[in-house]
Amino acid sequence: MSGDKDLGGTEKTSMRRNRELEEITDVVELAFREFENLGKLQKPPRDHQFISKKQSKMENSLVENINREWEFLMLCFDNSSTYIRTYKERPDLMRAMMVGPEGTPFRDALFCFDIHIPNNYPAHSPRLFYRSYGHHLNPNLNENFTLSAPDADKGFIIFNVDPKPLRIKRVLKPTSEAILCLLKSPPQNFQDFVYGHFRTRAHKILSNFKSHMDDHDETTTRLFFKLVRAFEANGTYCQHHYDKEAYDRALKQDKKNANRWKFFKKV
Repeated sequence: MSGDKDLGGTEKTSMRRNRELEEITDVVELAFREFENLGKLQKPPRDHQFISKKQSKMENSLVENINREWEFLMLCFDNSSTYIRTYKERPDLMRAMMVGPEGTPFRDALFCFDIHIPNNYPAHSPRLFYRSYGHHLNPNLNENFTLSAPDADKGFIIFNVDPKPLRIKRVLKPTSEAILCLLKSPPQNFQDFVYGHFRTRAHKILSNFKSHMDDHDETTTRLFFKLVRAFEANGTYCQHHYDKEAYDRALKQDKKNANRWKFFKKV
């Protein structure tokens, strides 16, 4: 007898799960590597913030302006940390994803924007909607704003933050919570990118979190382990980042809090 036949039921189940995880890893990482900075799809996603803004018949001049902008974007954002999708059936809509830059507390986090180009563009600026998932990371980053010509450096304003440790810690918490939301519910058209990005950046994100976290702060510690569980569920090995006993304690406390919340909801 050889192979799985020599193993007990538990061991065979473990091996089967490991094989399934390896297959998932291959699929996720392959899709991530093939995800291009710029892409044109047929239809916009149903969850696009401006999907209900029906355009009247678009003037040829507007279509020409948008096409020129697209050619410009192809030159600027190829091999960059910005990813954009446009739509053949709705050339007035775009969706963009930006990766938080190095040297900021936002590094390796993801920021998703839905974009609407008005009929009178370029006389009037596009409308942008930041998908915050309820977490406000920066006063310069509101859910709904207009990007005008003087805001050409908006990206730098968004990611600018006071370098003092206390300020960094305040930003780190909502940034980490936003990461959890993105992994749980990634924007349509960007699922492959979100899963692959956090698969490859998980170690850097956890190391950055640990370098700023207070080991005696129970709330911060539980948030760290929530990140760990989310990254492990996404296929990243994270056990070298934490102490097993501390992990078990945080998990037990989270389960207790969840049960308490269920009780109050019933009452």
